[in-house]
Amino acid sequence: MNQERLMQVLLAPQISEKATYVAEKHEQVIFRVASDATKPEIKAAVEAAGNKYISTDAQGSAQKQAADIEGLISQKPDVVMVVAFDSDAILPSIKALSDAGIKSIAYDVQFEDPNALYITFDNVGVGRIIAEEVRKAKPEGNYAFIKGDKGDPNATFLFQGMMEVLKADIDS
Repeated sequence: MNQERLMQVLLAPQISEKATYVAEKHEQVIFRVASDATKPEIKAAVEAAGNKYISTDAQGSAQKQAADIEGLISQKPDVVMVVAFDSDAILPSIKALSDAGIKSIAYDVQFEDPNALYITFDNVGVGRIIAEEVRKAKPEGNYAFIKGDKGDPNATFLFQGMMEVLKADIDS
């Protein structure tokens, strides 16, 4: 991976309705990541900056994710990036990170911790794309919306983007 590409992975702070919501409610900043950035590129960008990258996999288990974080704490990293399997169940582990002086980054799945940095996609934009593709595949008919976890703001933002595209059709 070339150095120029690595410098293009993390782009800038994200300025959007969602970013403003997160900043006001959780005192967190959202950063934009290149839309085509891959996990290996993020890893390489971290390592190119002279940092060590360690990866774990919760395998769909909140308990394993907690154990993984406990193991990471013992390695004394500077930062732990977390894609929370369960945004509520992860909170004691995030507190343990904070208590140990370790910074945390919530990637895509937000958790309630004012000390964590939150990085995500433009979920309103993703919602628009989903609705546009559904409308192409099935321009007429009945649509059902299942928003997902009520505690995850991403579900609301996805729904908002879908409604921006579909509302006129639904109202007509």
